[in-house]
Amino acid sequence: MKQDSKKILVMSLGRGGGCAQYLFSILKHFTLPYMLYQTKYAIEDLKEYAVKIPTYHKNKISFLFNSIFLLPFILFRFYKQAKSYDVLFLPYFHFWNLAFIFIFKWQKKPIILIEHDGIIHSGDELLFQQYLINACIKNANTIIFLTHYVKNRINPKLLKNKKVFIIPHGIFAFKGLQRLPKTYNKKPNLLFFGRVNRYKGIEILLQALEKISLHSYNKLIIAGKSSYKYDLSPYSKAFLQKLEIIDTFLTQNQIASIFNQSHILIMPYIEASQSGVASIAIANAIPCICTDVGGLKEQFIFEAAYRNGGGVMKNYQKTLVQLFANLTHNLYVMPLVSSLMILRYMRILLTTSPCVQKS
Repeated sequence: MKQDSKKILVMSLGRGGGCAQYLFSILKHFTLPYMLYQTKYAIEDLKEYAVKIPTYHKNKISFLFNSIFLLPFILFRFYKQAKSYDVLFLPYFHFWNLAFIFIFKWQKKPIILIEHDGIIHSGDELLFQQYLINACIKNANTIIFLTHYVKNRINPKLLKNKKVFIIPHGIFAFKGLQRLPKTYNKKPNLLFFGRVNRYKGIEILLQALEKISLHSYNKLIIAGKSSYKYDLSPYSKAFLQKLEIIDTFLTQNQIASIFNQSHILIMPYIEASQSGVASIAIANAIPCICTDVGGLKEQFIFEAAYRNGGGVMKNYQKTLVQLFANLTHNLYVMPLVSSLMILRYMRILLTTSPCVQKS
């Protein structure tokens, strides 16, 4: 695309998590001038120089108060600032996105939206969230999906007269993240990583893992902020001693450290649009076990699982038990699966930021 003077306003209002990390990877590939507007409560600064916006912090009371009393003042000031930009880029959903979309729409300027889920996952439903998602899609000019699966779930009426792109999720090659095939001398560390939501299947993982020998693995790391309290009371003391739970939002350095010390990633999801966790895993060359749901099959190759690379895709707890046993006892499989995974996915690196090239 011809390089011109267009200036992009990038809006990142989420405090942390995979979507913020996703945006960080995109910004590394930006070729047009841009300004980042970021929440002042962000876990990590995505850019040294960013305009800080006081959104809301931690609880629903803060959200309600700031949305009613603070947001109007922010929008009043933002209306004038928006005149300095040519395009609004929204890389993920936020409850305040629609307000900023309307300002750019009133100024007759294009809006680029990346839609990760389209339909809210079960257990994640919040008041008005689906309405806001639909309204953002309806009022944006360009919609980017990460998988065909998500795009096909959207009501076609919402996409009428819009530019629509499907751009696969690029890998997260964080600084310090090891990229060599995994090996271990004694027992592997198992990893469940990412925001712990109800649809992520943490209960399926725990129930399946309880059925294999405690001597077959070193520990299970559960790393990521939990949105609910899952029940650990049915499990034995010996089993619970095998768990290392890190219940917080994590920085890139912390993420790299956790993946580097892990040997098998497990994704027992009940639903999935796509997964940023998979993108880190492939960059880290860690073998994966995941369930056959949503858009995950668009990120991995699953034919002849070990031979073709990418991981193992199964649906049932009983099968997961057997897969754990296979991977923890067949050490020769790990370097093969790891090397094939990273080679298969490296070509997706170039698809991290075509939203800029195609706008």
